[in-house]
Amino acid sequence: MGRLLTVLRWWLEHRQLENGEMGGGYGDDVEMLRQWHVFLAGADDETVRRGWLKLAHGVWWSGLMDAEGGYVKEASDVQHSAEPMADTHPALIGLDYGNPVWIERCMATARTMRNVWTAVNPQGHRHFRSAFFGAKEMKTEPPWDVDVPMNARATRPLLWLGWYNRNPIVVNLLREWMDAWVDDALREGDSKPAGVLPAAITFGTDRFAGHGLWFEPKLGWSYFHWDAFYHLHKLYDHMLAVYEWTGDEKYLRPIEAAMELAMEWKRNPVSDPPKGSRLWAGRLLYLNMAPTVEKYRILTGRTQFDDYLKEHGSPYMRFLLTGDKKGLVTACEEVSANLRTNFELLTSEVLFTDRVAVTQQPMWAMMTGGVGTPYFYPCYFVTWQKTGEHFAALVTHADSRSLKVLAVNFEPKAKGVILRPWRLEPGVYEVRVGVDENGDDQIDAIRQREKVALTERGQDIPIPLLSRKVTVIEMSKVGELSQPVPPFHDRPDLAIGDQDVLIGEEEHQSRRVRPWHDGILPTNKEVRVTVVVHNIGRRQAMVFTEEFRWSDFGRPQHRSPPSPALPRPPLGEREGKMAPHQ
Repeated sequence: MGRLLTVLRWWLEHRQLENGEMGGGYGDDVEMLRQWHVFLAGADDETVRRGWLKLAHGVWWSGLMDAEGGYVKEASDVQHSAEPMADTHPALIGLDYGNPVWIERCMATARTMRNVWTAVNPQGHRHFRSAFFGAKEMKTEPPWDVDVPMNARATRPLLWLGWYNRNPIVVNLLREWMDAWVDDALREGDSKPAGVLPAAITFGTDRFAGHGLWFEPKLGWSYFHWDAFYHLHKLYDHMLAVYEWTGDEKYLRPIEAAMELAMEWKRNPVSDPPKGSRLWAGRLLYLNMAPTVEKYRILTGRTQFDDYLKEHGSPYMRFLLTGDKKGLVTACEEVSANLRTNFELLTSEVLFTDRVAVTQQPMWAMMTGGVGTPYFYPCYFVTWQKTGEHFAALVTHADSRSLKVLAVNFEPKAKGVILRPWRLEPGVYEVRVGVDENGDDQIDAIRQREKVALTERGQDIPIPLLSRKVTVIEMSKVGELSQPVPPFHDRPDLAIGDQDVLIGEEEHQSRRVRPWHDGILPTNKEVRVTVVVHNIGRRQAMVFTEEFRWSDFGRPQHRSPPSPALPRPPLGEREGKMAPHQ
């Protein structure tokens, strides 16, 4: 963790500009963020947090983006046009939890998907009309008049919106899109075997081959080919998300059908089957399905593919299934060894910033309990605050009613950290914290035992850690709340963002924020304070009040980098109620 943070801090301290760029242009710079999640969720590093926010705001205000459309202005193939938005904003819905700016910018992307990118074709399927588009422009002439799995890059903001508040418009939009892909995966045609996602679907005809073959749609770049397998996981993530939101098992069927083909090849392991054949597809599925099957295992709890995952799963998933930590040790050693001599190749000698190949695996999985790609559909169980780089954790068990974590504070003094659970259901939980003295992952000496009413997702749970001792943390549900609460995603959710507190008449007129970092406040003088309150929840907020304390405005705190004034609707009188997304 320390070595990786040294690399990231070098970029943020030596190369990042005030507009957020790292020197490679936004299109390449944003790709670096794909490996930064654990440094916020695990190490809680403030330098990395400031750098990420600076880059995200910089992209948004650079002129590259269409703010109304939540996407880049200039049309390009989705591999490239999706990156500025998808790599910067969606994950911040979880990592900068409750900040309305990320919710509302991602809502703009959702509107563009509904109004511009997709439509219902003559066959009754909602598909993308193209694989080459911007916020308002699409190439709909051949060969670009196709929907492709990689279009799931552009819809990443909707995955995180659905996770956050199950916005019904977002859920329905992705459900309709996945309905089409489920049907297309399970039927055969154009030489495509049943059970396989095609590389492209022609919008007007539902033809699998696009303008080529079902596995090579002739879009000019090999990353659109079916055997460039990584983009299929993105679409499978959408199916798993819609399954979790709706409970409809039909969205699992394409994953299960793909594994049936994989096991068919396993029983008849032809080494070089004809390209495009059933066995050819089965062989590639067998070799590449593990990341999707891991999320399937976490989100469904089903065990039928456990033998496959014991052989092909990530080190963390193999540990969950077997209890053997050797794979985790080896994976961490490999990360450390790769950084022992390659510092210059990751910093001063880099020519293209999208090639800064740091890796957050396996630390992401160990510290959060999350599997698969962290920037697609979130399935992590735990994040941390007040930790730092001299901290390690291993989630050994997690489900909707309990979790168990091993944690170590490597600093010379004891410290307190914050554990934040994300997938525990509301209820009363017993929290047990103690030291493991003999290395069996069990508490030998209890240091803290208390009951906590868990009413919020991501609620802070303070944890004391001794110096250089393995601390065992256990949470288990022991009862229901005295007053039941709605599910986390089905509530009003009032929020105030960094740009929403306006102090003084001049600042009010210009819609700019005066941060009061120096702590000097006017006295014996009338001061106008205007606050914009957002409801980013799913339900209307019927009654709410605000409380202002001057100490809040005087306290030094981090704020987002300066940006142009946010466009706002006219401010009317407060009515004491607010509709969702108002």
